[in-house]
Amino acid sequence: MSATKFERKKVFLMNLMGNKDTDTGKTLASLVIIARAVNHIYSTGKNVMLITPSSGNKAGALRDAVLKAIEVGLVKKDQLRIVTIIPHSSIEKTRSSKLFTDKELNRLNPVFVSDQGEAQDVKNIASDFFKRNKDLYDKERNTTLWYSLGIDNYKVADAMRACIEADFFCNELSSPDRYRYLHIHSVSSAYGLLGHNEGVKRFNKKKYLDIGYLLVQHLYTNDMVTSLLNHLGRDSKPQYKKSPDGIYVQEGNPNFPTSTSSLDQCIDTTFYSKKPPTCEEMNLLIEEKGGNGIVVSREECIKWLHVTRKILAPVEIEIPFEIDLIKEWSLIMAVTGALLSVERKIVTEFDVLVIHASGVYFQDKYTCLELSEVKTANTAEELESFIGG
Repeated sequence: MSATKFERKKVFLMNLMGNKDTDTGKTLASLVIIARAVNHIYSTGKNVMLITPSSGNKAGALRDAVLKAIEVGLVKKDQLRIVTIIPHSSIEKTRSSKLFTDKELNRLNPVFVSDQGEAQDVKNIASDFFKRNKDLYDKERNTTLWYSLGIDNYKVADAMRACIEADFFCNELSSPDRYRYLHIHSVSSAYGLLGHNEGVKRFNKKKYLDIGYLLVQHLYTNDMVTSLLNHLGRDSKPQYKKSPDGIYVQEGNPNFPTSTSSLDQCIDTTFYSKKPPTCEEMNLLIEEKGGNGIVVSREECIKWLHVTRKILAPVEIEIPFEIDLIKEWSLIMAVTGALLSVERKIVTEFDVLVIHASGVYFQDKYTCLELSEVKTANTAEELESFIGG
């Protein structure tokens, strides 16, 4: 945790990016998942093969956790495997490691790219493969096939954020019950915030922390913010006008960008889920706890970068001035959403802003895979043809 101030708001950064091999908040959940997989191997004698659809970060963290389990000797390389499928737009987020450069580990832990349809279609491909093959793997290959993308797989780790937070605030602040805390997260499906709320219910029994949530999204996938605004009876359809310089502008809806170069702008391919099944649960949670949702544009993120840099400087997170080097915008989006929400007075009831630092990394800091190095699969059947089924 680190703290700063912004316009009479106290800002805390919950840094979830301690693993420099991934630079994302997915590490803790991935380590928990792999620990469960190792325990399953020990207790049942069955191998485990994870099937993982991802926009990049989740797969990177899980692959890193699998590699660590093998390297420290928890399992043999043929006992624990992971099959990954990503949209082609996320190839630059998928890091090379020994799991790729070692010929045998690469064979056992392949990465596939889908280059047709919508980015989120990788979830359907992986889910179909799981449904078609789970019984076969269990009965004939002594292997438990595990479809990783389920909220319960992540809730345990996300709940730990609330445990850490409760310890920090209740021990460090003399009067923790005088504040309202707004948790701010760039979201695709808001699994992290739903898991955090589970932790709040478990670890905040004295109700020291009065917590609400702010959803931050981009225009390409703004379904959670739109759903929330509709649920709360607010306007969710801003009317944009195209200015002479080609920029779309609007001033009537504070929950949406005032300027953007595209009405379906994708700032970061990490956020690729349209109509996520978590909308209703998150709507009810924010209605109960308080909070809001905001959609930010790339132009707004860049405009506020000078302030973002100042906020992140105390924790030695440096944002490069070469914008094209930025390959993960999650943290920048979250900070921008926090700043705009304060400026537009849509979170006036909260005194403390807790920004979940779930990801930021730059092209010159890691080696990514190349499209020419991975196989293409657009159906479950094509996955089967490569890895068996």
